[in-house]
Parts: sequence; C-alpha cells; structure tokens
Amino acid sequence: MWTSLATQMRQALMVGILISAPVRVRALVAMTTSTHLVRKGDGFMLSFSKDDMKDGIARKFPVPSKIAGFLDRYLKLYRPILLRGKS
Repeated sequence: MWTSLATQMRQALMVGILISAPVRVRALVAMTTSTHLVRKGDGFMLSFSKDDMKDGIARKFPVPSKIAGFLDRYLKLYRPILLRGKS
C-alpha cells in the first residue's frame, strides 16, 4: 500500500514540476536530489547545468510554493519507501 502511494506521489510531483518548469522529460527523469534540487529557505530551486539541457544553456527554476510542500513531504516520507532495498 505505501509503495503504491509513494509512487503516486512521485508521479504527481513529476507532473507538477513539468507544468511549472519547462524541461524535457529526459532532463526530469535524469534529475538527482543531490545535483538538481537545491533547498532555498522553505522552498526549492531546480538547477540544470548546460550539459543537462539540449540547447546547452544552464537554467534554474523556482519550485512553486504550492508544490514545494508536497515535494518536502515526498523527500522525507515517500522517497525513502521507494528507495528501500536499493543500493
């Protein structure tokens, strides 16, 4: 049950991020929390290097506050469920 809920939360966040940050799905799927996700106060910033972008231009996008709360909850509660057993 928890894995299904965690997967649904991840999918919903991916849709929300794609709506708010115009990046290719390839860049979204390749995102890592250590490289592309930067915490800024109570929110987050998405940061893509020039190598991540098709046109070779580095970009940063703020994560809207309506999504940031869900992203924070996902990172603390749901992501660890999805990572169980992965090395």
